[in-house]
Amino acid sequence: MSEQCASQFQIDLYSTPFYFVITQVNLTVVLLSIIVAYLAVRELYSQSIINSTPRLFLTIDVVYAMIHQFSYFYIKIDLTYKILFKLDKPCELLISVYDCRFVSRGFIMGSSGLTLVQTAMTFDRLFATCYPKIHKKQKRAIGSIFTFFIILASWFTWDLLTINDPLNDYIQNCGYFPPKSQNNFDTLLIVSFFIAVFNFIINIINLKIQLLKAEKYHKQFNMLKRYNAMENTKNAQAITLLSTGQIFGIGLWNGSTYILRTYKKSLTPFQYALLLTSFYIPPYVCLFLPLLMIIILRRIREHRSKVIKSLRNQKETQDEYMDKMRKVWS
Repeated sequence: MSEQCASQFQIDLYSTPFYFVITQVNLTVVLLSIIVAYLAVRELYSQSIINSTPRLFLTIDVVYAMIHQFSYFYIKIDLTYKILFKLDKPCELLISVYDCRFVSRGFIMGSSGLTLVQTAMTFDRLFATCYPKIHKKQKRAIGSIFTFFIILASWFTWDLLTINDPLNDYIQNCGYFPPKSQNNFDTLLIVSFFIAVFNFIINIINLKIQLLKAEKYHKQFNMLKRYNAMENTKNAQAITLLSTGQIFGIGLWNGSTYILRTYKKSLTPFQYALLLTSFYIPPYVCLFLPLLMIIILRRIREHRSKVIKSLRNQKETQDEYMDKMRKVWS
């Protein structure tokens, strides 16, 4: 049979009820993630809880998650159509890498963009912690520079990975890496994982610094400094939690993929393809991130209200104390 036609194991894979069910579950996850992403962005802009630069990065983070999800949605819709109407035409089941280039670019752009946004947030928060006065004055410029770099790097990631690939192979769907560029894509997964771990470590250090600053200002009478310390700490906590969520997703995806490849020789092509589809984690990560964002923002808002109320009560107590002292000395 021609390499442009599906093999028997691919036909058997598409004929499996479980594979069809997994495909529909994936489609449902994508649709849910779009709804949750909308709610997350609305929550993000409904309250002035997160500073302007982190808010920009979190918005871009959601945008890249949706770029991945829309690309993935197209892949799964196309796959559903083939399962329902093309199983008796094996030479129409596969698709060329060249024809997938636009969808695949969006696919890779979305996943790499998530890592780049996470890195930008990490360095922005670190800069804000180390040089707060400079960051306050230049935060718009800093955010613009990082955003430009993120868009540029994520757009050209696909070109870099396939730089020497003629794109003349045939694959099951646009979610598969081009065979001739497989090693480059494997390298991307490994690099993304270690970048995520690095970001997590830096975020933990930054969070620790913010907690120490908050502790320093906790006993001072300067309410503005205490409030600013609280705001910075909450920003650091939010980014650290989001970073942890991404690391968990990336780690789970890389770990499961590595295990599958390690034991690939012990599996039939049918079993390998079925397991690979079942353990593809990114769509769930793209659903989890905006959901986590909503939870974190609401928790921060609740905590902020409690802190403001506490500071007001303390201010009233301090004013009463000063009045008493004036009466004693008058």
